Amino acid sequence: MGTISDKLTYLNETKNQLKTMISYGLETPLSNETFREYVSALKQALINSMSDTLNPTWNNLPKISSTPATSLSINNTLEAPMRVELNPSELSQDGTPTPSSPQDIHTISGDNTISVKDENNANGTDYSVNLDNIEYCKIGNYEDKFIRTSGKNLLPTQENDWEQGSLDTNGEVSSTTRIRTKEYYLIENDTNYHITITNTNYCFLNIYLYNSSKRYIGQYYSIEPSINGTRDMTINIPSSYASNLAYMRVIIKKNDNTSTITPSEITTILPMINEGTTALPYEPYGTNEWYIKKNIGKKVYSGTSDESWIFEKTGSYNRFYILIDDAYVGTNRKVCLSNYFKNNLTRNDDGICFIVNRNVFLYNNDITTANDFKTWLSTHNTGVYYILATPTYTKITGTLAEQLESIYNAMSKDGQTNISQTNDDLPFILDVTALEKLEI
Repeated sequence: MGTISDKLTYLNETKNQLKTMISYGLETPLSNETFREYVSALKQALINSMSDTLNPTWNNLPKISSTPATSLSINNTLEAPMRVELNPSELSQDGTPTPSSPQDIHTISGDNTISVKDENNANGTDYSVNLDNIEYCKIGNYEDKFIRTSGKNLLPTQENDWEQGSLDTNGEVSSTTRIRTKEYYLIENDTNYHITITNTNYCFLNIYLYNSSKRYIGQYYSIEPSINGTRDMTINIPSSYASNLAYMRVIIKKNDNTSTITPSEITTILPMINEGTTALPYEPYGTNEWYIKKNIGKKVYSGTSDESWIFEKTGSYNRFYILIDDAYVGTNRKVCLSNYFKNNLTRNDDGICFIVNRNVFLYNNDITTANDFKTWLSTHNTGVYYILATPTYTKITGTLAEQLESIYNAMSKDGQTNISQTNDDLPFILDVTALEKLEI
């Protein structure tokens, strides 16, 4: 269909021709075949204009959004690609767990099918979402999320795109306290860019600037927290400073300026540079790629030799705790879910669990030593779902990525669209936007 402008022109011309033919048909009736041809052309022009998810045409067309639900019906829909987002349901249990009466924790997992049908709940299309070993979770305001990258992050976010070392005016220099981008990334003069780092243990040091031949032409210094006290700021490199600017390379370090840093840490640093004066929600680097953002972690304890449980007496209660490296950091109790222990954030009690300062606490008055607790765990494997200190982003490839892409662009039905699902465990919360059927 050519450019976006071509698509819009074709769509408008087709609509105008159809109106003219309908008007003319009041005196000279159209054949059914001719009328169907024009209706088909209009519909196809619209569908073609929406074939690319990033096509801004989408933003200019009338849409209908649903209230998020496990199943839903949308009226007055056009037969065209929708936008279907799959959000997690809250983790749940059938009853209250105790050390003597465990309760399974329900998640979204396994095999799932999303069914899209017409107003008669017929002519359906089924879309599979097979999660395999993935558990899709939500605890309170913290939830996992499938993310489709839009190309808004201008910085690479995968380990193999970074290397240990620094830069200077002559090129690359060795350093164990810096990591740098391996390649050169596009940047422009006189353009606002907002830079952010989610993990507050790290900061940008500076941005090195290069011309179209990738020759060094300058650097932008004032982005280190020790200089301006922020990891969240807008930069703009004027033409007067680097008129032939084309590329950048970036250096990141730890806050103390002396600790060793490695490329593997980039997946927890979460750096982002986006156009504009405000920070956009973090997303990994790339376009039309799928990631899972995990806000919820999981541990299963079975009393193995590598589990360093500590016993503590607090008042009349026996409790056992162990460090979880990636768990929430804070002095207030944070929610967690377990199959053998109930969550309690307000008071001590037998058979409860919670997270404080990356430690999970489990209360069991029937056990008095850490070794005895590990023995108990060996026959009472205890799962704990908890909130991560920093979300992780893992790229999805293969069949699941193809399935997510397919359901994301599922076709709505003419007039009314009904969406339902079948699941191995909990259902998804569906958030759907469809194009509104045009009145011609």
